[in-house]
Amino acid sequence: MFKVIRSEKPKDWTNTNYKDPLVVKQLKRDFFSKCYICELKDFGNVNVEHFVPHLNQDINLMIEWTNLYYACSHCNGIKGARHKELLDCCNIEHNVDANIGLYAPTVPNGKVVIENLSTPNSPHYELTNKTIELLEQCYNNSNNGTQQVSHVYLVQQIHKEYSHLWQIRFDLLLNKDRLPAREFNELIEKITNMLKPNYPFSAFWRTFIKNDSQLLEILEENNIFIS
Repeated sequence: MFKVIRSEKPKDWTNTNYKDPLVVKQLKRDFFSKCYICELKDFGNVNVEHFVPHLNQDINLMIEWTNLYYACSHCNGIKGARHKELLDCCNIEHNVDANIGLYAPTVPNGKVVIENLSTPNSPHYELTNKTIELLEQCYNNSNNGTQQVSHVYLVQQIHKEYSHLWQIRFDLLLNKDRLPAREFNELIEKITNMLKPNYPFSAFWRTFIKNDSQLLEILEENNIFIS
């Protein structure tokens, strides 16, 4: 999950259709074309997800702007009405970047590892645990044919960006004293871009860099600090 700053409700949205093009377009912009749960970007199977389930009964929840989230059908299908009381990526107090650690699979058939980074006395500790239960299923479930296909594709996309980060890391650490200033700065910029919320799976790369003392040192020497 990644922090999202939600915009105001579209002024021209006056009907009760939460799939209205105005709604989807604005959500896509707010969430950087990423599923708010798995962080897959630019997918075709777009769903408008209800953070608090409406169960086809509460019209207010169904069309409440702050209850509408941009999600892929894979994650929306898993979350459904079963997962409640979760960390809210649009709530700055929930600070999803600091409370959840995400580690990419190290082998092709591996699983995403998810860690609760909050302390047991934190007011968000149990919310984080419940959110991790959802993330665990969204990233790692392969109980049926469709979930297997989604899981393999998702891991492939994570690995594609993961290999990109490793290559940048090697170039920086092994060649930092040989690189011209322009090339060095370009590599620094590539890493900082991967930490921005619009980048695919940015929460993974934030966790990676926080746990890489050598890379952190280089970034801090260039006045880049990862909170």
